[in-house]
Amino acid sequence: MISNRQIASVIVIIVGFVLLFWVIPAQTTTFGDDMGPALLPSVAAGLMVFLAVIDLVNSTVNTLRHRSSGAHVIEYDVAMRGPQFASLFMVAILLVLFAFALHPLGYPLAGLALLLALNFFLGARAYARITLLGICTVAVVYCGMKFGFGANLPTFPNFFSGGG
Repeated sequence: MISNRQIASVIVIIVGFVLLFWVIPAQTTTFGDDMGPALLPSVAAGLMVFLAVIDLVNSTVNTLRHRSSGAHVIEYDVAMRGPQFASLFMVAILLVLFAFALHPLGYPLAGLALLLALNFFLGARAYARITLLGICTVAVVYCGMKFGFGANLPTFPNFFSGGG
């Protein structure tokens, strides 16, 4: 019997390898040094794969241990049903929309829209509070990325900045 946790680990491993060998090299350029712009995303994707492999081994050992004892319910499995999968699917759709909106709208507007949508779909209804929290979060992340890491995030929508 394959557990939900094993399936999730395999999916994360596949996504990590796709990121490492296809998406990150296609989206970043290297300048002949090890500290290029691909370093941080590559380390994050590599860590994601490493931790998913550890989780896959752990969940496989637990599954085999429980199977040998005759237990039908695996207590280490991830209990996910329809509503949880729907929530994960909604978050994934919002993140894809954010990725497509990042360059046309700029990071501040796209990030704020993402945070407002996530809060709304997760049940938050204090609109003033989630708007203020979204503005503060976007400002802190933007300043950290721009001034801390030197990342070139799009600030304004394309129609304000002349298309670039």
